[in-house]
Amino acid sequence: MRPAPGALPAVLSAAGFGLLLWLGVSVAVLPHGTGMAALRAPQMWALLLALGLLCAAAGSALAGARPRAARELLRAATPWQRRRNLLVAIAVVLALATGVLLTPGQGGAGRVLALSFAGMSLAGAAFGAVTADAVADAMQGAPATLPPLAVPARLLAALLTGLALMFALLSGLLAVGGGGFRMLTILLVLGVLAAATQWLDGRHARRDGRAAAGPAGRPAWWPWLLLAGVPGLALATASLGVGGITGWLWVVAIASFAGSLAAWPARPPAPVHGAGRAGQA
Repeated sequence: MRPAPGALPAVLSAAGFGLLLWLGVSVAVLPHGTGMAALRAPQMWALLLALGLLCAAAGSALAGARPRAARELLRAATPWQRRRNLLVAIAVVLALATGVLLTPGQGGAGRVLALSFAGMSLAGAAFGAVTADAVADAMQGAPATLPPLAVPARLLAALLTGLALMFALLSGLLAVGGGGFRMLTILLVLGVLAAATQWLDGRHARRDGRAAAGPAGRPAWWPWLLLAGVPGLALATASLGVGGITGWLWVVAIASFAGSLAAWPARPPAPVHGAGRAGQA
């Protein structure tokens, strides 16, 4: 089963911004004393991985678009595309600023305050970028209406994949001990919520004609298994002592990405002429 057109850059972008969101929360909430210096390495790797995912999303979107569509993407023809681009730019600038503040050698009380402000601002900008991207993508068709679960489905996919990547980095670089099972439990809860929301969004899309059903008119079941079943399997298997926590966290992260990609509803292409988009807000 091939992913829907536009699914790969959207899911890559959601994963990158989801990771930036959790990075911002960790930077803002966790203390910044000398005892927490070990967190700097996972946070820096999370920053680099998130920026890499965003670069891959941008490259995939431009490479897969026709020349005219690529120009429209860069020009941001609709208000929500302009809002998305602005929030993306703000999030990237805040991510780079956070990386500078996390650099060893930077100290002082002012740095702690700046890290807290940058972290919360980064989390908010990443949240806004995912939301605006979901609205801009969902309102490309005709008529330009926002499906009720388009934004929650994108946000939960971003939160799940981003948190799984953050947990995998933390577990691989730090000794998390029994915290690994709590990580898998949290991912299981998020996975169930993401699977249920994606299923309901896909059902709504098929009912409204925005997406095609699978064989025999029914949607495929394996995307929901990847989103919710793999975290459950990882938690149960790790509890029996089979495999390491870090390996299972990476498996959950990959399965979350693949499940979001496979569950993406195939929406109709955007109108060719700008007149069809003029009424969007």
